[in-house]
Amino acid sequence: MRLAAAIGIALAFVGTRGASPQPADDALAGVAKQIEAIQSERGVTSPELIGPLTNAGLILREQGDAALAAASFERARHLVRVNYGLSSFEEAPLLRQLIQIEEGRGAAAAAWDLEQKLLALIYRYPGPRAAPMLKEIADKRADVLSRYAQGEFPPQIMLGCYYAQPGAGGEQACPSAGTSGQVRMSLLHEARSYYVATIDMVVRSEGVSAPELPDLYLAWVRAIYSSPNDFITAHEGRGLLDDLHWLAVRNSEPLAVQMNALVNVADWDFLFARGRKENDAAFAGYATLYDRIAREGLEPASVADIFSPSTPVVLPTFLPNPLASVETPDSAGYIDVAFDVTKRGRADSIEVLATTTSTDSAARARLVDSIDHSRFRPRAAAGVLAERSRVVLRYYVND
Repeated sequence: MRLAAAIGIALAFVGTRGASPQPADDALAGVAKQIEAIQSERGVTSPELIGPLTNAGLILREQGDAALAAASFERARHLVRVNYGLSSFEEAPLLRQLIQIEEGRGAAAAAWDLEQKLLALIYRYPGPRAAPMLKEIADKRADVLSRYAQGEFPPQIMLGCYYAQPGAGGEQACPSAGTSGQVRMSLLHEARSYYVATIDMVVRSEGVSAPELPDLYLAWVRAIYSSPNDFITAHEGRGLLDDLHWLAVRNSEPLAVQMNALVNVADWDFLFARGRKENDAAFAGYATLYDRIAREGLEPASVADIFSPSTPVVLPTFLPNPLASVETPDSAGYIDVAFDVTKRGRADSIEVLATTTSTDSAARARLVDSIDHSRFRPRAAAGVLAERSRVVLRYYVND
């Protein structure tokens, strides 16, 4: 069946959903007519079909018809290969769509195979069009690393042969078992290589002032944080945060951005401090930085956002703050809680002050447990960095 005819059948089905067609249905009908016209005038292999077929696939994805969307993208991909050769970058956006469809179906192996083809094209044609695609793949590897570190076993672990040493090749079969440290280091090695290549593409095309660079560096830092926390990875993460501060200064970012970048370095030192001596040194580093920020003339409101926000800063800041909450119509209620943040970033003297009647004991226990296991940035009070600061927080229960 020709794709245009298949789209026609889909439109007939859509028409049974109601008397008033949706805008997407109208758009799909227009694309189907365009495809038919081009095929009649220029033949079924015309390169002019690639655009309409791609549009049809996007519309069908939006409507939830993954199978027909995939067929549309596959035909567009076939026409790219017919008209532009077997290794054209024009195929890359279509592969990206097909990967997302297979991932949505839960077909991890099919998505992985398509992704390997996409990677080959990215490295064959590095540049501004390839950079966001490679960053997306790097983020997926970092996500697999994070999930694995939290006890999951994503199918990509075996698909990517991550029990093997990084860079291992040849005809040897992939090991089916090994150490978790090996898996994490292999995933980090791959994610790192993708982030490095993406940063290189961005810098070559846009320079060091490219707005996407900070996000790329932070994504790389997140991947490092999920890997084995040894001296090497800790040193690498700190170096990247130093680079982010350098970029902020180099690009004359607002003072608040520059100071936040410095505080992020102090946060990293605090997270990786071991023992009383290193913890005391990290706290002293915060105190010195707090005084420097005051001397630099940062607005008091910005200083408060860094060192004494109403919701305390949970480290690391590049992960979601588990204590941040907003009231919504679906909120089950709220819990008022108080606790001290110590100079070591730990919670002490946790006390539930009040709750709404709709909030159950399990929600209170989860909140107290989250506070107890979090690491906090030390807080300022009365113009100095306090060794102990009391926090009162209202937390809305939204789960």
